[in-house]
Amino acid sequence: MQPEIKYSSKRLMLTLMLCACSVILLQNNNVSPKNSFTVNLLCMLGGLAVCAVMFLPPVILKKRFDTDFLTLSGKVTPKLKIPLAALYALYFVYASVYFILPYTDMFCKKYYPGASPCIIGLCVLAACVYAACKGANIITRFGIFLFVFALAANFLMFGGSIGSVDFANSSFLLYTDFESAASAFIYFCSPSFIAVIYACLAGDTENFRLSQPFFALLFTALKYALVLFFVAFSVGAYAQRQEYQSFILSRVAHFDSFGGIESFFTALATMSVFMIISMFLSCVNKSTGGGGVKNSAAFALIIFIAAFMAEWNNSVKEIFTNDVILIIFTAVVAVFVPLAYIFTGRKIK
Repeated sequence: MQPEIKYSSKRLMLTLMLCACSVILLQNNNVSPKNSFTVNLLCMLGGLAVCAVMFLPPVILKKRFDTDFLTLSGKVTPKLKIPLAALYALYFVYASVYFILPYTDMFCKKYYPGASPCIIGLCVLAACVYAACKGANIITRFGIFLFVFALAANFLMFGGSIGSVDFANSSFLLYTDFESAASAFIYFCSPSFIAVIYACLAGDTENFRLSQPFFALLFTALKYALVLFFVAFSVGAYAQRQEYQSFILSRVAHFDSFGGIESFFTALATMSVFMIISMFLSCVNKSTGGGGVKNSAAFALIIFIAAFMAEWNNSVKEIFTNDVILIIFTAVVAVFVPLAYIFTGRKIK
C-alpha cells in the first residue's frame, strides 16, 4: 500500500466533526422524554467530555512523535502487527454496522417506506468501497463540500423552526431519573468513535495544533445543543411520540408556505454515514496494509453480512446497536492500547 500524501490536519478534524454529527442525526429515542432540556444538555456536555478524554492518547502520540498509533505500533512491535490489525478491523466492522443499521432503518421508515434496508445498505457500502480506495485524503476533500451543505441544511432546519418555538413544550428545570440521565449520558459518549479514526490516520496529516480537537468537539457540542433545543421547544411532545426526532424536526421546519426540508436532512444523514464508513474502511486498509478494491470490498462484504444478520435477528441487532459495547470497545482501541505505546514510542530511532 502506498503511503498517504500529507494533508491538512484541519481538514481531518473538519471531517471528524461532520462524522460525529451523525450521532444526533440518527438519534431515535436515545434521549428520554423524562429528561428536561437542561438535563439533556448536561448529559451531552458530559458525554463529549468523555470523547475529549479518549482523544488524549492519539493526540499525545501525534504531538510527541508526529505519527499515529498504527505507524508507531508497526515500528515498535512489528510482531503484533497482525493481532492489532485484526483488533482494529473488528472494531471498524462493528462500528460500521452500528451506524448503518439506524440509518437504513430511518431511511426506509421515514423517507422511502417500502424500500429494503439491505438494498439501501448495499448501495451505501458500494459507494464507500470506491471512496476508501481513493484514500482518506480524497474523502476529507469531500468533507469540505459536506461542511458547506451541512451549513445550508442546518440553517434551513433551525431557521425554519424558530417560529415554532414554545417554551411551554419543555423546561429548563432539572428533572430526570437516574436511568434516563445515565442512558442519555452514555449515548452522548458514542461520538468518541472519531478518536479511533484519528488514532489511525493522524500520522498522514500535517500542521497539527492542540486547539483543533478542542474546536471540533466545541462545534459538535453546538450542533447537538441546537438540535436538542429545537426538538424540545419547537416540536415538543409530538417528537417524543415519533421515531427519529431529528428527522421530525426537519419535517416540521417551514418558511411561510414552504415547509419540510426532510430531503436535505436525509441527504445530510446519508453523506455523514457515507463518510463514517469510508473513513472506517480507509483505516482498515491502513491497518491491514491493503488499499485496493479487493481489500475494501472484502471488509464491506463482512459489514453487509453482519448488518443482514442483524436485520433478521433481534438478538444480533441488540449487540450491534448497544451504546455501552461501542463505548467500551472504543475505549480499548482509542485509549488503553495506544497508552502502552506512549511509553514505548521513545524506542523509535
